[in-house]
Order: sequence, then C-alpha cells, then structure tokens
Amino acid sequence: MTYNPVAISALAKDVVSFYDATPTKMIWVSPNGSDKNSGTESSPFKTIQAAVNAAKPGTAVMVKSGTYKENVELNKHGGTSDNPVWIVSADGKGSAKIVAASDTKPVIVGYGENNLVIKGFELVGGTEGIKLTQSGRDLTKMTTNIVIQDNIIHGQSIDGIKTAQSVNFAIVGNKVHDIKTQEGIDNVYIRNSVIANNEVHDVRGLSGIVVKAGSENVKILDNYVHDVPDGILVGGFSSGQGSTFPSGLKYEAKNVLVEGNLVVDASKHAVNVYGAINSQITGNSLSNAGKQSVVNVSTDNLGYVSQGIQITDNIVSKTSWLTSKPNSVSGNSGNTTTGSFDPNSVGPSALVETVTKPVTPPASTTPVVTPPTSGIPIKGLLGDWTESGSTTKVFKGGSGADTLKGTAGNDHIDGGAGADTMQGGKGDDTYVVGSRFDVVIEKPGEGIDTILLWDKSYTIPANVENLIIKTSAGATVIDNGMDNMLTAGAGKDTFVFTAGHGDDLIRNFQVGQDTIQLDGSVAASAIKVAQTAAGDLIILDGADSITLTGVAATTSLASVISNLPVSAKPAISVVGAQGDWKDGGATTKAFKGGNGADTLKGSAGNDHIDGGAGHDTMIGGKGDDTYVVGSKFDNVVEKAGEGIDTILLWDKSFTLSDNVENLVIKTSAGAAVTDNALDNILTASVGKDTFIFTKNHGDDLIRDFQVGQDIVKFDASVSLADIKVAQTSAGDMVLQHGEQSVTLVGVDAHTDLASLF
Repeated sequence: MTYNPVAISALAKDVVSFYDATPTKMIWVSPNGSDKNSGTESSPFKTIQAAVNAAKPGTAVMVKSGTYKENVELNKHGGTSDNPVWIVSADGKGSAKIVAASDTKPVIVGYGENNLVIKGFELVGGTEGIKLTQSGRDLTKMTTNIVIQDNIIHGQSIDGIKTAQSVNFAIVGNKVHDIKTQEGIDNVYIRNSVIANNEVHDVRGLSGIVVKAGSENVKILDNYVHDVPDGILVGGFSSGQGSTFPSGLKYEAKNVLVEGNLVVDASKHAVNVYGAINSQITGNSLSNAGKQSVVNVSTDNLGYVSQGIQITDNIVSKTSWLTSKPNSVSGNSGNTTTGSFDPNSVGPSALVETVTKPVTPPASTTPVVTPPTSGIPIKGLLGDWTESGSTTKVFKGGSGADTLKGTAGNDHIDGGAGADTMQGGKGDDTYVVGSRFDVVIEKPGEGIDTILLWDKSYTIPANVENLIIKTSAGATVIDNGMDNMLTAGAGKDTFVFTAGHGDDLIRNFQVGQDTIQLDGSVAASAIKVAQTAAGDLIILDGADSITLTGVAATTSLASVISNLPVSAKPAISVVGAQGDWKDGGATTKAFKGGNGADTLKGSAGNDHIDGGAGHDTMIGGKGDDTYVVGSKFDNVVEKAGEGIDTILLWDKSFTLSDNVENLVIKTSAGAAVTDNALDNILTASVGKDTFIFTKNHGDDLIRDFQVGQDIVKFDASVSLADIKVAQTSAGDMVLQHGEQSVTLVGVDAHTDLASLF
C-alpha cells in the first residue's frame, strides 16, 4: 500500500472527531534546513520543535527523511476538534528518526494536548517514546482526540507509549519493542479509545499492553504481543490519588474488549485481569511459556475486584488455562486448545489504512508534448471544455448528512463528513465530494461546475462538467453525458467512459499508471486514433472521443485502455434500483444495558439500544431503531412496519433479525452476515466479510464491498451458472437470481464473478 503521511486508519473513525479533516497548510522539516527558514518545502526548518512551535490548527508538520536528535515538547500546539495538527514522517514509515537528545525525557511529550496525529516516526531512546497526559490534577485538563499511528518505538527506559488521563485515543499500527523497565503501551485512565494492530515485543519489565486505573470503554483489537512478561493486562491501580486522581476514584477498568489478539511466549500470563468489571476476552489466540495460567482473573493489590468477566471462543495453549477469583467470571464458553488462528490478521501489517485527503493538491508534471506524427490525422478541439469561474461564496457542512444549497453566484460547497446533498445554482459551482454517497444537484444551463473528489470512486452527476481527483490513493471516475474535463490525481486512477457520452478530455494522465475503461458495447473496429495540433492522443469511438493532454499520439492503446476489446463484447443491461432501500432516521433516545443478560425495551421514537455485555434481548418500537449487537446470541425483536431499523454488529457472525432492514459491520476482524426476507442494506467493514443470501429473500444492497477481500455466498440451491449480471446507471454490479438480486455499490459490473465467491 502506498504510504500517505496524513492518512488515518479506519479504526479511528468512531474515536476522533477530525477523521475527515483536511490539512490546510504544511510546514516542512529537513536535516539540511535551518530554524531561521520560512518552513516551506524549499526553505524547511531544521528541527521538529521549531515546526511544532509554528503549527496552527489544520497544519501538517511534514518531517523529511533523516535523523533528528531532540526531545519534542508539544507545548499546547494541538489543533481543534475539526482541524487537528499532523506531525508526520513525510517520506515513509520510519524514514524520519527522532533520537532522544536527553535520555531522562520522553522523545515526544505533551501535557493536556488535544487534536493531534503523530504518525510514521522511528523513536529511539528516552524515558518514553511518546508520553501524553493531563496538565491539571484530579482529571482536569486531560488530553483528548489523539491518533498515534505507524510509529516504530524502541529502546526506552520506562514505556514505549504512555498515555494518562486520556480520552478518545486511537493507538494503531505501531511497533514497540526493547522496553527496559515497564510496559510497551501503558494506558492509565484511558477512555473511549481503541488500541489495535500494534506489535509489542521484548518488554523486559511488566506487560505488553496495559489499560488500568479507571480505564473504560476501550477496545484492544488484533494486536500481536510476544516475548513479554504479561501479554495484555486489564485493570490495576496507579499512584497519585489526591493529585493525579480524585481521592474517591475507584481503579477498576470497565467495559474493556480484548478481541482478535495473538499473544505468544508470555513468561507470565497471556491475559491478566487485575481488577476489572464487565469486560470481554474473546476470539484471541493465547499462549504462555511458564507454569502460570494462560489467563488470570483476580483483584489488584489494593483490593479492587474483578466481576462480570466473559472469556469466550479463545484458542489457549493449556487445558488448565484459567485461574480466577470466586464470582469474577460470568461467562466462559467456546475456549479450546485446538483451532486455527490467522497470524496475518494481527499487527501493523494487517492494518487497513483509509487514505484521507493529501496535504496539498498533487503537483502535476509538465508533460513533454510530442509534435504531430505523420500518418495520424490531426483534429481540432472536439469537446466544449471550459473551466469554472472563481468562487464568490463558501458553504461548509458538519459531520452529519447535511443538505447545503448555494446562491446564484459561484459557490464552493463542502458537505464535510457524512453523505451530504449539495445543490448549487446558476453560477460556476465547485463541490467538495468526500464520499461516493454524496449527492450533487445541478440543473441544465446553470454554469460550469466542478467536482473535487476525495473518495475512491464517483460517477459525475448530471449537468456537472468537470472533475478533479484530489485523493492521492487513486480513484475510479465514471463520465456523464456532457463534454467532461477530468484531471487525474497522483495515484492510480481509472476513467470509465460510456458509449454515447460525448467528448471528454483528461489532464495529467500518467501512462503506465492511470487507465481508461470502455463500456462493454465497444468493438475493436470502432476505435480510431487521431491527434491534436500539439500531438496529444485522441481516442475516437464513433461520435465520441477522449483526448489525453500530454500523451503522445504514438502511444500504444494497450498501455492506456485496460480493457481494449479484441472483438465486440455484449453490453450489460442497465437496471434501476432493485430494492426498497432506506436509511434509518436520527436517534432520539438511548438505552444501555449492563453486564448481564438484559431485556431492554425502547420507545415509540428512534431508539439507540445497546445491551452491553451478555446475551441480551432488545425490543424497539415504531421508530427507526438502532441496535448495538455485541454477541451473535443477542436477540433483536421488531414487528412488521415499525420503522427502518439498523443493527451495528461487533461480533463475528449474525443472522439479520426479522423485520430489521439494515446492518453495518463494525468489527474490524471481519464478520459473516446472513440476510432476511426484507430488502436489506448491508455495509461491509475494513475486515474480510462474508455476505450470505438465502434463495428468494428479496433485493439486497452491499456498501463498501471490497473485491478480493469480501465474499458473497448464496445458499446451496443456487449455482454460479444461475446468476445473471446487470448494472445500475452508475455502473454498479447487480447479481440477479430469479426475482432476487444483490447490488454491489462501487463494484464494476464487468468484475469477474469468480472473484466475488
């Protein structure tokens, strides 16, 4: 995967508020720079500290390759909840190395910092690699909204990563090793956070990963921990009552989920629960090397108890694997000494990185234009291509599903996060599209309009002329019936053209990187080549054309068109929406269960019902209800006609309950989901998901399906030969079997069926 220094893992999406933020400025640092410089890429600072001191909200501190000997103090130079500060290794993971100038201080330290991303560094020496804690006392001025991602941290005397009095942290994809006295990742009073896909090893002190001292609502997922004393420790005391903590604070950790981790060669316990409440240890592979139990559940040395601990579906290395205090474990099933665990599902290498917006638009190279070539016909401009005018007014949405309406002037409309609806007017409007589910509305004749695309795929809406790919991760763009002007990004872009859709132009096309796809109705004999007066390649298909500026007319078509036909291909029929699909409304009331087998009943409104730990029964009502399902044994009860209901699935399998329309897979470990008889909207996760469809169960739709990762299964009575393929007007694949269908949003209709099953 191409490294993007400002990309944030999908695991942080539900943790930090700035997940979809865009850097608005960058400050550069180089070993060859000077702190008297301006901080531009051509005039970089020499020290990271100078850049941090100059950073304002929305700034990305871009640190070039090399070694920096300093202890970086953040000094309240964080961002805001919408505009964080990025401090990142610009040229790749570990390419920027920070070596502690003083071994008595952390390499990076902050007190009461907020809204930061620290990514991609190698951090060597010091007391801690990264230390972030409160600046006040008694849990005041805590540190919040932080992403610590893709760092290599080693050689510290105390901890690799230390967080204390922290809220909304994502600690993901880091490698931590060779820690001398305490923990690899040490978390004291951390809440509403995720610790995932890290590798921690060769810790000579206490534990690999720790959440203790009042920590709550923490997910420890898919980490690889090995060659440590205790692997993962949940609960336990900390010093500082009456100063760091209020005197009356109880130290038990609560609602901690330990799932999908691989712990091997622990010299003590693979998992040690040391004063925790209502927590789950599930789906892990756990082993230790000594005589102690694989899992231990006890009180800490101050007498804080453990209770409501569920230990299920783990692979353990010993038959006598558990020691526990009386009444501390409330669930213990499915644990076995046999079974398979995929080691490729854990650690940094398994981390799925959601590429966000780059710091600046990618610099386009100046193409070398080939003079007109004899023998290739020369044509004038075939399309009516025009740039949009300068913006006169700006509109910005929030984090929800916004509806924004512009003026009669030249509007710049950015819906922000969420699936937004944006409507311009009579001027030349520019739309920032961060999601392929964004809707842009333009009427005929209302100016020259442009899309700025930050997502990985999009179909140009009706009456919009131009599109610029802004993401550097690559995108797939489908034209419309107008003469489109398309601009490639820095990544591998794909441009899909439909017969009869006019004369299009592509700028910044990179031969050997970018590709063109023609729809399946185009025959080889229909494709002709021409050139502009400047020698640019023109691809002709009957009345349509594609002009590639800067690409020589002598370029082989096979290097440009990925599906160059050798003979006519049958067209794939276009169908309308097959199902009655709707999203639920916003929540009006929330219900939360405890650690037992709860029965929760909602109201007549739009309820959010979370049964908590245990095998719960959740009953909604007439509104649009949302259910948090943490176990496949949870029971969701809905009657027919009682709103549009949605399940948020955190377990590894579930069959959609009767009268529930939609399901979103939330676990990053992957899940198997079985549909029901309704028209379902199913949303895939970042993991390997399986969608199981029963014969004659209606028309379903899958969002975020990843070809080559996710799988579609029909019941045994349906063979591959029985399935017919159609496409939506946007080119999405539709699998049809009789009156049943499955629509795969964002999956090209020409995708090989064998890659889906």
